[in-house]
Amino acid sequence: MELKDEEIIKVLAGSPVFRGVPQDHIKDVIVELGCSTCSFAGQDFVAHAGDALRKYPVLIAGLVEARLPKADGGYTIVGRFGPGKSFAEAVPTTLRVSPVDIFCVEESFVAYIPAARLEASDNNDCLRVRANIMSEMSKKISELSYKLTLFAEPRLRNRLLMYLQSQDEQGNGEITLQYNRKELASYLGVNDKALSRELRRMQDEGVIEVSGKHVRINSNKQET
Repeated sequence: MELKDEEIIKVLAGSPVFRGVPQDHIKDVIVELGCSTCSFAGQDFVAHAGDALRKYPVLIAGLVEARLPKADGGYTIVGRFGPGKSFAEAVPTTLRVSPVDIFCVEESFVAYIPAARLEASDNNDCLRVRANIMSEMSKKISELSYKLTLFAEPRLRNRLLMYLQSQDEQGNGEITLQYNRKELASYLGVNDKALSRELRRMQDEGVIEVSGKHVRINSNKQET
């Protein structure tokens, strides 16, 4: 995958990592920090758990997901990241090691911001990027806390409803899922057959309405 400089800058301009940095300054920031890019084929790994991290990656194109490896050889999906998203800012600066596998769901293009040069720069735009990364780190820590709360819920139905209610609504209570059934089961840490059975029961009882990847919650039918 090859992208032109202007395409990369356009994505970065819309990224939370470059929030507050004028678009016409972004190229100068890239040059000052010595940012690099890399293309990955679908099914490639950007990083494996335990790999050293010396750069902050920002996805320019494609789709990647963070996977937590399990002892049985499987994995739990921690999250998915689309264009403009950084997927390493949740790793503490003192740790510098990836706690998860970063897997390309499809062909992807990644820009890298060298951590050492970012931390050493006193350029105002670079300071803004650094502050944004710290802000995104805080959000990711909150998301991890939510995930632990989700896993602590013993009832599959309640766990599923917690997930659905945390997603952005499209209007009229409708939610567009970013995962298929098997992927959602992995994200929720449950068996995919058990998830399918519970979804059918919830549809039969009128708790939810499902059409493809679109789900609508009928709040008056929920159980507590």
